[in-house]
Amino acid sequence: MPPSSEIRVPLPRLRVYPMLASCCAPELGAQFAACAGFSSRPLTIVDAPESANVLLVAGPLFPETALLLAEILLKMAAPRRVVAVGPCACRKGVFHDHPEALPLDQLVPVDVFIPGCPPAPETVLEGL
Repeated sequence: MPPSSEIRVPLPRLRVYPMLASCCAPELGAQFAACAGFSSRPLTIVDAPESANVLLVAGPLFPETALLLAEILLKMAAPRRVVAVGPCACRKGVFHDHPEALPLDQLVPVDVFIPGCPPAPETVLEGL
């Protein structure tokens, strides 16, 4: 048996479905498209929730988007993970005074919170 330093555990393939709103959308899109670190990870951005095992939520949630979130989660196969990106998804961010804005964790269980406005590429990679 090889020493423990030589044992390699393969990382699971992350199939990420992004639900992006507000100003985080172009920032995260640019990170996924341009950051070399993303291409070296077992990570794929998918265009259908049925193919995903990670839901990446960025931006504020309102009643209409909460319904969309529920539909997306119903289409995703278990086991699935929910990742909240940025202060708007985590705690309403700049929308804290908006009466209809909803923090993601009040709607569904959140597995990972990624801080930053916008979050640094390294922070997103670490969270994923």
